[in-house]
Amino acid sequence: MANPTTNYGWPMPLTTDLVTGLPAQFAAFGQPVDTSLKALNPETTLGDISYRSSTSNTNTRLGIGSTGQVLTVASGVPSWATPAAATGGFTFISRSTFSAQGTADIDNVFTSTYETYQIVIEYAFSSVDSDLHMQLRYAGPNTETAGYYGKFANFAASYGNTAITNAAQAVLLTGTRTSADQASNGTFYINNVGNGSRNPMGYAIGWGASGLAPSMGSFYQATARVYTGFRLKNASGNISAAVSVYGLAKA
Repeated sequence: MANPTTNYGWPMPLTTDLVTGLPAQFAAFGQPVDTSLKALNPETTLGDISYRSSTSNTNTRLGIGSTGQVLTVASGVPSWATPAAATGGFTFISRSTFSAQGTADIDNVFTSTYETYQIVIEYAFSSVDSDLHMQLRYAGPNTETAGYYGKFANFAASYGNTAITNAAQAVLLTGTRTSADQASNGTFYINNVGNGSRNPMGYAIGWGASGLAPSMGSFYQATARVYTGFRLKNASGNISAAVSVYGLAKA
């Protein structure tokens, strides 16, 4: 019994060995084969994986990770780890729907967690064809009813600019029709809310039903406060709307 294999050194019968000695010789050959194969396949549990270790012809077992973990490398070897939380992108905060209300108050959505917020007006229509207004809300909650500045425009040929100078509210969309089939929609972004006493500012872009054309503009609030929410209203009449709020994660 000699003639070991090149890689694993398994003992093999020689051509000169007697047939009567082969059972014992193959027994001596089989155990090293079994030992070598187990060293290459150390997994014991469903989901285990193996990787090459520093020892020649020997692999290391890596047990299955936990739900949500990802395979990574630590100190030069594979390992499971929980991925780090995202540092960017929008996070959903709330969604509200309103039907035939004089005002639609969305409170407690601005906090110190985010610097910038995206508000999506999925649809908005009113009992009277008039502009969609926004007022900021703060502790109490109270509604800020003065000090709004800015300028908005509807791009239909028959509609011009809307100037806002120390007004009772900002204008988000110029014109909201009385029919759900012609509901306005849009998105506006706002900064300097929920983080200390600041002057909020933002901009909006959307589809203003008046003139069936896009509308856009910007606004500024002259009174610095910790604003925590906002109110939607029309110049006159009730409104129906669906509104979603998202926070933009700080980088």
